[in-house]
Amino acid sequence: PRRSSDLDSVPAADNIRRLEEGGEATAFVKRRRLSEERLEVRKYYPGDDPRRLNWKVYAHLGELFLRVGEETPPPESRILVILDSNRPSLVTLEFSADYLDSIVEACTALMQVLLLRGINIIFTAPGISNPLVVSMEKYHGLLSLLSGIWWNTKQEGLQYPVNRNIQAIIFSSPGSPALQSIVESVKSRGWNLNLMFKTFNPPPEAKKVSRLKRSLFIQEKSGNNRKKIWNFSSQLEEAITAEITRYRGAPWRLKNVHRL
Repeated sequence: PRRSSDLDSVPAADNIRRLEEGGEATAFVKRRRLSEERLEVRKYYPGDDPRRLNWKVYAHLGELFLRVGEETPPPESRILVILDSNRPSLVTLEFSADYLDSIVEACTALMQVLLLRGINIIFTAPGISNPLVVSMEKYHGLLSLLSGIWWNTKQEGLQYPVNRNIQAIIFSSPGSPALQSIVESVKSRGWNLNLMFKTFNPPPEAKKVSRLKRSLFIQEKSGNNRKKIWNFSSQLEEAITAEITRYRGAPWRLKNVHRL
């Protein structure tokens, strides 16, 4: 029989541990502890705070998990939205701002629809160090990020998430210098791919202004006349048609290439 002095000869913390374990096998206790630790973690997603990583679980499993306490793990995002902001030579400085705005607006509209349906997404673009996991709660942060996007001229590479099964949606422009490498990267990962090209919608005709209004208010003048706008729009349409033909044929064989 065990004497009380045997228990008194070890630290109090060890006494409590022995009483709680109740003679369980060491291997089983380790498994139970690891199981309890995993109940308080969830998988690490790109964009999460790395300071909350649970390194003890990583040492056991070799995978990154985040300490969340009683937080409910979010559903794993399966849709990756890529905004290709590499400016092609076709888009001159005269139309660059308006055309980029149209691409960003189309990309934002799709992401908003997905988020309103309760579907979390992953977003990336040139210059973003880590893909951003976006939920409806983070929508305003996404808008802030999109408002700062400009044409990429440094040929910065894209960062991709580590998910094995992803539906990728690329918003791009015809003649983008980085589009082929982006498509190759997505296809090499075995992901499904949707490729979207944005057309250019000319602004509406300016309304006639009365002489009195012209004299009372300063009128904004546009540097683009109608002929230049329509020429650019038609050239862009031809370039998009050529790109759709290219990516739908060999060696890409993509079926879901669209004009927006």
